[in-house]
Amino acid sequence: MGEELKNFKEEVEKLQENSILSMSNWWGFYNPGEAGTIITKDKKIYFYTFYLRQTPFLEQDHIPLESMSDGYTLSDQDYDKIIQFIEQEIKNKSYEFRPVRDSGNRVFGFYKDEHFQYPNCYDSNTGESLYHKLQKLIKSFDIER
Repeated sequence: MGEELKNFKEEVEKLQENSILSMSNWWGFYNPGEAGTIITKDKKIYFYTFYLRQTPFLEQDHIPLESMSDGYTLSDQDYDKIIQFIEQEIKNKSYEFRPVRDSGNRVFGFYKDEHFQYPNCYDSNTGESLYHKLQKLIKSFDIER
């Protein structure tokens, strides 16, 4: 891993340490990498992507190996939706892990001094992906990307 990618990953990890809720997905195949969203305790939301190596596709389409958005400030209403999501969808539901080859996702964070992490998890009752539930909520926020 190159020094630049190592520094970028350290920056992501530092934001995640201050997160209340985060989500990420990773993939292998031809352009291996990771993308994620971090919501911090100071009501900011960040979007990031990094690729593990340069590939012809990335080079041809001028896609950078690492990218991080500026921290967008969430409205009090949207931040309250995050708290509600944690309390209703994470703390009060049962999830089952489903292994996936060459890709995966996870929802994780720190809430009320408790760390939680749900990789590739699906609601035990409905079969709905926790990752996709959170993704849908975040897309409903009024933020410019």
